[in-house]
Amino acid sequence: MRDDHRPPDDWDPRLSASVYGPPHREGRSTSGEIGVWRKLSRVVEVVIYILLVLAIARLLGPDLDKRKGLADEVQQLEQAKAEQLKVVKALQAEHGSLASDQYYLETVARDRLNMQKPDEYVVQIERSEDGE
Repeated sequence: MRDDHRPPDDWDPRLSASVYGPPHREGRSTSGEIGVWRKLSRVVEVVIYILLVLAIARLLGPDLDKRKGLADEVQQLEQAKAEQLKVVKALQAEHGSLASDQYYLETVARDRLNMQKPDEYVVQIERSEDGE
């Protein structure tokens, strides 16, 4: 029985070179050519990754800007909401005072609505614009 790892007895290395490609020329190393191709393929791979990242940034850029603008708008609305809540609390306190305190109710009626009781006389003093 023949060993499969050995070439056949009628094997000619010159024929195998023609089948497997031209023989190597002296002065040129195949490993150097392979190294150049590996470097070039690595460079192309890096360029593809960079282009991919730039494409993703280009696609998502407007969305990120829009999201930032919306976040700013949400912050402004939260501040306005806080201010309005303060106003609501003040109005609720005033409503409670008007509903429960008769003296406060009369004071507000006199000051804001220029009302008077039947036995009162109202005297209004108008001031000039220059503060005299």
